[in-house]
Amino acid sequence: MPVYRVSLPAFLVVIAFCRPGAASAAESEIVADQFTAREEGSVVEAVGNVRLRSGDRTLTADRIVYRYAVGRIFAEGEVTLIDADGTVHSVERVELTDDLRAGAFEALRSQFAAGGVLAAGSARRTRGDRTDFRDVTYTRCETCAEASDPPPWRVRAGTATHETEQQSITYRDVLLEAFGVPVMYLPWARFKDFSVDRARGFLLPAVRSDRALGLVVETPYFLPLGPSQDLLLRTGYATQEGPLLGGVWRRAGISSDYRVEASVTHGSRARADGTRTREFRGHLSAKGAIGLADGWSMGWDASRASDASYLARYGLGRGINVLSQYGYLRKRGDRIDADLEVYGFQNLSVLSEDDRVPTIFPRARVYWSGGPTWFGGRVIATGDAMVLAQDDGRRNRRVSLETRWERSLPRHSGYVLDAVLRLRADAFDVRAGESDIASAEHRFVRFAPAAELGWRFPLVRRFAEGQMVVEPVLQALAAPEGLNRDPIPNTDSVDVELSHASLFEPNRFPGLDRIEGGVRLNMGVRGTYQGRGGVVARGTIGRVLRLTDERDFDQRSGLADRFSDLVGDVTVRIEGIGAAYWNFRRSPAVSGVRHDQVGAEVRLGPVETGFTYVRLHDDPTSLSTVSSEQVGTEVAWQVTPEWRLSGYHLRDLGRAAYSSTLKAGFVLSFRNECLDLSLNFLREPTRASDIPPSSSVGLKVTLLGF
Repeated sequence: MPVYRVSLPAFLVVIAFCRPGAASAAESEIVADQFTAREEGSVVEAVGNVRLRSGDRTLTADRIVYRYAVGRIFAEGEVTLIDADGTVHSVERVELTDDLRAGAFEALRSQFAAGGVLAAGSARRTRGDRTDFRDVTYTRCETCAEASDPPPWRVRAGTATHETEQQSITYRDVLLEAFGVPVMYLPWARFKDFSVDRARGFLLPAVRSDRALGLVVETPYFLPLGPSQDLLLRTGYATQEGPLLGGVWRRAGISSDYRVEASVTHGSRARADGTRTREFRGHLSAKGAIGLADGWSMGWDASRASDASYLARYGLGRGINVLSQYGYLRKRGDRIDADLEVYGFQNLSVLSEDDRVPTIFPRARVYWSGGPTWFGGRVIATGDAMVLAQDDGRRNRRVSLETRWERSLPRHSGYVLDAVLRLRADAFDVRAGESDIASAEHRFVRFAPAAELGWRFPLVRRFAEGQMVVEPVLQALAAPEGLNRDPIPNTDSVDVELSHASLFEPNRFPGLDRIEGGVRLNMGVRGTYQGRGGVVARGTIGRVLRLTDERDFDQRSGLADRFSDLVGDVTVRIEGIGAAYWNFRRSPAVSGVRHDQVGAEVRLGPVETGFTYVRLHDDPTSLSTVSSEQVGTEVAWQVTPEWRLSGYHLRDLGRAAYSSTLKAGFVLSFRNECLDLSLNFLREPTRASDIPPSSSVGLKVTLLGF
């Protein structure tokens, strides 16, 4: 098949491309199987696999006729016009100017480079940046547009105008269809075009029904403030509460990130005496981080609510008992790390007193790690200084310094010795609260030397199916007794519980106000199995033997007796199928069980299931001494590649009188390249303060690319 490339001397068609305002000859080209010139060269006809390029636009067709005198190109038969941005227009017949920037189209179908398909009975392009359409349909569902079934959503309009420079498209007589069914009519609508990723305008509303608020309709408005920041305004209305206002501002930079979220309403609130009032309620949350020079950074994460029940009542944070305000200045280096922090808290729980909520301003921490030193070991030094105050007048100033030397000694026999020497000094300046019987102020210093010698023996066994590692571990620790005598306060070491995670810790108190003393042995075995088919199993079991009396732990911690409770965990994971775990704490003194937690995740084809069971006897982290028992289940079914159904249920089994559902719900969702839809139901039957048992149904629809 002959192919001709036409240059300036050959055909007058290229002369047209060389006129002022048109593409240059070097940027223009026409290729075809056959050329014919007639009417004294003023008309050129190209037939067969015709390809015409003018600048950054390309036209292909079965037949093209170029009329030089009027500067017009007529194309027909499998006509395709490709714009500079990659958008492909397919038409049955087209008339264009010789620079391909203006023209008329019949039976147009446009496949936009940014996604989406537009079809029109006819269209006219003028000035190269404006196109008018008639009898228009548009959808983001590109694959659905090829099928006979209607797409999840589609826009029909009598006319539409696309203006490239303004990056907008205006529809008139608009009808929105969902799966072929008309759902909304608008006489006029304007949107940013398909090349704009972040455009100003309203998002689709979200609707939900809530027992406490009634019918809630939220209409978000998105406002881009530049290439690196935006504002999302959330305006809504609740039939039982009135207007709801809120918003989120975000900014992302090269070395900084910011996020501010706020909400406000004039709603009802139940008082402790049973009366109800209407008042302004709201919340504010701010989070940010800034990178500074030489490894320094600063940041903050603070949240505050107008009252204890606001977040839960308005669906912004049910189950949150404390809001924190946190800020830091941080240094990270090769051998030294430093932090300067401040903490504040807002109590949202009705079970504790507001005047005991602390404020920490400031807290400074330093970590320094040295290189090899005496006897091949390494020296690490840490420092911690804190000022803690409470509204009832309590104050705790504390400075802690610790230096430790540590070394690991692998032996030829296969076992490893770990040696650690510690020296810690704490200085306290304590002032009692208004209601305390103790004397007003105390100042004292505490010294705490400690030594630790560990032995572990990794044993490896290889099988044809995999490999197993079993490692017995024995740690001997010694420190003085009576390190936590009165009047040393306890502000950061209240919640203590022996578990598989803390079995080999030298100090199980979570903070610095308390130190674990005496002579004791941490004993246990841990192991790992890796097999074929992606099977991995890990486990730990052990207990603590205390050789001296230590009265700093209560019975609920599992550490009060000479022999501690037995703790352990087992985790098994099979790649592509799921995982299961079990961690426990056993004590003969309390019918054997203090803590049980069992869980599993299984995936069988399109179905994913999850199961959790928790039983706690005298939970040390709870204000109640009653045992608690809960069971939770989750199921998700990927019905089709687009449709997904999931549900969950959490139930309290602790006592028959309180055996009830804590939380339950389900979500039905649909998602493809053009539509994101979710229908959800949530049930929370618990009641607290002015938060009634909640049942809500919500519907959220997002038309992607529209």
